[in-house]
Amino acid sequence: MDGGIQHHANQRREAISAVASSVCLAGLVVFVTVLGAEHFLHPGLDPREHRISEYVSVSGGWLMVIGFVGWATALAAAALLVWRSGVGPAVG
Repeated sequence: MDGGIQHHANQRREAISAVASSVCLAGLVVFVTVLGAEHFLHPGLDPREHRISEYVSVSGGWLMVIGFVGWATALAAAALLVWRSGVGPAVG
């Protein structure tokens, strides 16, 4: 009976990791897509001279907010993956 419980726990961990990996990737795709779209929608903001946060201040700034939410979601999912892996900070 104990082996069945362990097997179920392992399956659950793998499922959570798969979902977190997918969420991480999706969040990054959203961010990069929005950022690319913003470059085309606002060509007056030269990316070499302006920070990406400035896209929030222009018309349609809500789109960049969605991009930042995607980025934050990706970072949170990546943090969850690292935390669940048991990898600790490097000391030395």
